[in-house]
Amino acid sequence: MALFTLWFGTAMVLLGFIEFGTSGLRSPLALAPTVLGLPLALFGFLNIPKARMAQSALTICAALALAGLVVSLGGFADVRAMYNEEKVANPIFAVARSVVGTLFLAYVVAAGIALAGRRKTARG
Repeated sequence: MALFTLWFGTAMVLLGFIEFGTSGLRSPLALAPTVLGLPLALFGFLNIPKARMAQSALTICAALALAGLVVSLGGFADVRAMYNEEKVANPIFAVARSVVGTLFLAYVVAAGIALAGRRKTARG
């Protein structure tokens, strides 16, 4: 899971810059995936050789991804408004935010499954 976290964090950093570009370089909220992706990548990098820190680091990464999901919720509302044929200020930015939110949701689920597996094997 550490290698996956490293790659996921790196992808979030890149997606954050892409999202910032689609916002017309006006929305600092668009950099949220970058701000949350940097610690994810760092925890993934630091956790690769140290299996003892894995559960704590994974819990922190899941909390960061959950924060990213909360920040991206506005994108889901904008996409729903677009589906109902309402006008949205920046449709590309809305879709980018919802894609990032979906990826954060997927990471939270994957981390939860990995943590549940670790707890089950720790109990014996």
